[in-house]
Amino acid sequence: MLVGSILNRRIARIVSRFLALGAGTLLLASCAGDGSFLDENGEPARPPEIAVDRERADVSLLVGSTRTLQITLTNVGGLPLILDGATVSDDSFLSVQLPESTLETGESAQLAVMVTAGTVPGLLEGTVTVASNDPERRSVSVTIVADVTEVLSPEIDVSPLVLTLALAEDRMETRSFVIRNLGSAPLQVTSIFSAASFLTLLPGSATIAAGDSAVVNVDVDAAALVAGMFNSSVVISSDDADEALVGVDVNVTVTPARLSTIQGTIFTPKCAIGGCHDDASMTVGLSVQDGSTYGLTVGVPAAENSSLSRIEPFKPDSSYLYLKIVEDPSGRILDRMPLTGPPFLSDAEIAAVAEWILQGAQDN
Repeated sequence: MLVGSILNRRIARIVSRFLALGAGTLLLASCAGDGSFLDENGEPARPPEIAVDRERADVSLLVGSTRTLQITLTNVGGLPLILDGATVSDDSFLSVQLPESTLETGESAQLAVMVTAGTVPGLLEGTVTVASNDPERRSVSVTIVADVTEVLSPEIDVSPLVLTLALAEDRMETRSFVIRNLGSAPLQVTSIFSAASFLTLLPGSATIAAGDSAVVNVDVDAAALVAGMFNSSVVISSDDADEALVGVDVNVTVTPARLSTIQGTIFTPKCAIGGCHDDASMTVGLSVQDGSTYGLTVGVPAAENSSLSRIEPFKPDSSYLYLKIVEDPSGRILDRMPLTGPPFLSDAEIAAVAEWILQGAQDN
């Protein structure tokens, strides 16, 4: 009875081990009861043993993207290793592919782990568990840590979007606008272009780091222009996915620098009027009526400030008449002209007077 009882217990252990390894593998316990394994020929053999190439996998990915990790499983034991499938701890961002298979000694299989980022940046952590017939490690786990970051992209901002200036014939002036990168990746400005021949742009392209800016100078040359209005634009091309093209309008008023033109468009209609600076009124001894302007202004001391000439050739800022028609924030020159203003002279009209003086205040 005692021998039969012992034999039954050994047989039960053998069956249990056999079932644990699967019907495809014959495994017998040593009759000596030492717990060793025998192969199908009755020879001693090491049990199946699973090895994983890593216990933790770190991955970086962008919001909304997916990465696939490959984890290698190897049988380093002596008997066939049966892989019984894989599970994940958090299927909101993890999924796996592992076909059930049997690995002979030294063979490997690839466990594919798909990591899918959500819509919120941050760290995600979970585990992938693989089951097998390894008697010592019935399951092994790999920790997956995903660092989810925002999508990096450039964002262009341009200001001002309109450049307005007035300049006299044969003059050049420079205006500028600023390109800013409000995004999180470098902005590639591939082209800064204008079809207008009277505009020169520097620089013609730029790479702007996130949070940085670049100044674009616009040189306006009126040498080839006649008096009048000229409207053009500057087109900025970049790799901003939402705003690949941005336009800056350039509005130019070219004014003549001849006394005869200034006389007919400014002095006669706006200054040489009754009670002001016509020949009849001669307020402060000055008339800018046609035929009188040149002789009473160029090189003639100003009645209200004898240290200044009414018109000092080549020097607008030293010409009292010019200082009377521009806005003087210092308050040095009182009673801005025309006295009926506002409105006062336009920027284009003031530019015409300044240019006439700069060119020597000729009687032309």
